[in-house]
Amino acid sequence: MKPSTPGRVKGEFGTLLRKHRTSAGKSITDLARAMSVNDTALSRIETGATRPPDVCALMRMTKALGIPQGSDEFEELWRLAEQERHPDANATAYIDSIKRLTKTMLQELADDLQRSTSSPNDSAPSLPEFVADTAALIARSTEEIARRGAKFMSVTFADGTEKRWKVLLTTERRDV
Repeated sequence: MKPSTPGRVKGEFGTLLRKHRTSAGKSITDLARAMSVNDTALSRIETGATRPPDVCALMRMTKALGIPQGSDEFEELWRLAEQERHPDANATAYIDSIKRLTKTMLQELADDLQRSTSSPNDSAPSLPEFVADTAALIARSTEEIARRGAKFMSVTFADGTEKRWKVLLTTERRDV
């Protein structure tokens, strides 16, 4: 078993997840139900038999555990998950790159939404719901795009306009 960084070994994500789950007073079945996943799959993640989840599943998991995104607890779980999923990569640098790109895209999308909403009575979704859904979509898409080695990411909107962002990752990634 090859450590991803000094002192980090496979299974640390699962150990920390179990600690947060038990602190929240949830059983594996409770957490699995809240995430709409199989409890056996969740158990295998906790024991280190299965790789940790991607960032979107991690977001659902931490929400069910009451761990706020952006908190130190969330960041540690995300970092450990990335280290175990991609042991030869620098998880911290990768996460920082994803966060910068996501923040830029979300700000531009939010600005576009603000500009396109002509009155408060419009039937457009409220900004917080829109941003939360978009953040999960962008995080998953960005992760996949980065893995494929893409140089740019484009989004085409319902009105036919398109935005394009350059993918600037500070570390090379490879699938394990």
